[in-house]
Amino acid sequence: MIELKNWRVLMEVRDRELGYESDHLHRRLEIAVDLDAGWAVKLDMALGKAKNVVDLERTGDVLWVELTRDILASDGLYRCQLRGHKGDTVAHSNQFELLVSGSINAVEAFPSVEPSELAQMEARVTQAKADALRRASSQFCDEALRRTEEAISAALGSVQQAHAAFQNVAGSTAAPAAAPAARQPEIRFEGEEAPEEEAN
Repeated sequence: MIELKNWRVLMEVRDRELGYESDHLHRRLEIAVDLDAGWAVKLDMALGKAKNVVDLERTGDVLWVELTRDILASDGLYRCQLRGHKGDTVAHSNQFELLVSGSINAVEAFPSVEPSELAQMEARVTQAKADALRRASSQFCDEALRRTEEAISAALGSVQQAHAAFQNVAGSTAAPAAAPAARQPEIRFEGEEAPEEEAN
């Protein structure tokens, strides 16, 4: 492991290999330090005229960073230096070298036409997504239709029950048939004969 002691970087030859160009989250750069927790440390990198600044995390006495394709953008031997900040104080380590080895990066050779493997993978993903959406749509329609039928059946049952209840109430409160009118008593004067009964 790379070490930083009294702002001097110490490393073995094998420690200077960072990885390969365009690697992403495959390796981690770790540097053991003797600094107190008040220091914030950056890694300055230069390749030719191109420069980059990498913010280092800290866990205990180890500075670290997950190496991304942005950090490993180009192959080559990088000139590096640690830079620390603590309040108004700024400190630099000695310069050291880190190696990024080359990669074929075949994908970059096809700016207008995708490699066959990528095109095949994209087609499979697109088809799988379409199938999933179709299944989900079919299941949704079936479920919606079932729920609609249940709601209609329930509503029809409620209407039928209400109609039957109304008929029962109407039948029990109907007015009874009218009784025949009572016959009025006859008034006769003395000597007057009673009229003959009308034929039924």
